[in-house]
Amino acid sequence: MVQNKKTKQNMKSQQKQKFISDKKTQNKDTTVFPLTKENYILMGIGFLIIIIGYILMAGKEDIFSFVKMNLSVIFVVFGFVFMIYAILKNPKKTTNKNEN
Repeated sequence: MVQNKKTKQNMKSQQKQKFISDKKTQNKDTTVFPLTKENYILMGIGFLIIIIGYILMAGKEDIFSFVKMNLSVIFVVFGFVFMIYAILKNPKKTTNKNEN
């Protein structure tokens, strides 16, 4: 009776170890990043647009010039909108036409 309990416990521990090792191998194979290389490139472009806008705001010329009051603000706002687009853009779905 005691040996029967030990074998049951031993079998349960082996099953748990097998289940845990199976989960580890599944996690290694299915690693998917939410953003692709294209997303990061677009985010970099958006960041550069924002930096250009802030550079246009800086300077020692007239405070109320067109460049500082209008153009630089347009660049910064467009840069932030472009960054949001870059983050939310889904990667292209590739479909195999031979599956039909």
